[in-house]
Amino acid sequence: MPGFKFMEVLKPIDNSDNYLIVSHRDSEETFKSWTKSPEFIEGHKRGFEDIKIANEKGEEPPMHSNFKTYNVI
Repeated sequence: MPGFKFMEVLKPIDNSDNYLIVSHRDSEETFKSWTKSPEFIEGHKRGFEDIKIANEKGEEPPMHSNFKTYNVI
């Protein structure tokens, strides 16, 4: 993956289901390109489909995610 450096998966110490996945990249542009790539779309297809189905049924999705961008200082 162009621009990818490494990834960290952080598990909460309270054993909740809210994991934090931190992807380190060389630029925001390479991250944005990755989110539009066929590999990203294929790799996340099931999660997106599960969310869509749950929303259509008025149910809580089995998972959720959001993207935030940070600068390391």
